[in-house]
Formats: sequence, C-alpha cells, structure tokens
Amino acid sequence: MTKAKSRKNNHTEDKSNSLKFTDLLMPDLLILCEDYIVSNENNLSVIKILDMVKPDELPYNPPKLVLIATFFRNPSIEISRFIELAPELKVVIRNPSGALIEIGEFPISKISETKPWLVERLILNLSGGIQLNSSGGYFFEVYGRVHGGNYEHTHLRLMPVAKPRNLKIVNS
Repeated sequence: MTKAKSRKNNHTEDKSNSLKFTDLLMPDLLILCEDYIVSNENNLSVIKILDMVKPDELPYNPPKLVLIATFFRNPSIEISRFIELAPELKVVIRNPSGALIEIGEFPISKISETKPWLVERLILNLSGGIQLNSSGGYFFEVYGRVHGGNYEHTHLRLMPVAKPRNLKIVNS
C-alpha cells in the first residue's frame, strides 16, 4: 500500500470514529409521566405528564413514574453503520446536593429499515424503583455514547421534583 493511500484510509477511519452520539440521534423530548400507551401503529400516548412532583413527606417512593426520551435518527447515516456504532443511553438522576444516582445503561437496538424517519424511544418504568430522600430539585439527565466510548450529555434534562408540601424548613 502506498503512503498516500495509507494516509487516506487513516483519515477516513479517524473521521468515522469521531462520530458523536448526537451525530446519530438528535435529542427531541424528555418527559416524566404516570403511564403511557403505544398503539398498534406505534404511536405513543402519554398519560398524566408530571411537570412537578410535590410529595407530602420524605422519603418518597413514587408509585407510578415513567421516563420517556425520544430521539430523531439522522437519515444520512446508513442503517448498517448505525447498528455498527451501537449507540447507547445512560440515564441518571442528580439529587439536590448534586450527587448522581445512576438508573442504568440502555442500548438502542430497535432499528426500522422501512421507516428511516422513525423516532427512537427510550421508555423507562421507574415505578417503585427510585426513592427521593431530600427536598429540592432532582434533575433527570440523559447521556449517550457510540462504540463504547465516553458518554456525552444529550442536553435532555428535566427537573420535576419540588420540596414536599408539608415539609417545613426552620431557619436557625
């Protein structure tokens, strides 16, 4: 192989390996709700969007809680290339003191060749799976990565939890 051809191949490999998660999937929506339905036509219906959760007391373990994140797949990326890059999501909750509670990592594996405009969805049922121990804002954040690389913030962020209704803060 000639030096020129070798440099060209290395340049191509460097370019393809430099793809970020947000080059493959464009963040669209992050919502917290009580429940959802997916129709036979693959349409998503959301039941009771929660823009603010105000528990009566702490600790609070939400009985019904679903987190939904949606992304538009970049139509210029071939499906075979998309599958090869193996995009993954990680969801975390940042509590009021800034500590992270990792919910989990999730591969995006449902790809439709017949509908390249398909919105990729991550639907997490968190019912009974998280406990809120202190008052203040809890941020739900979504991170993405490709090829097992480093996670990058997708800029999907949500803060639905406020202080409990009957929790009294006494100044000393």
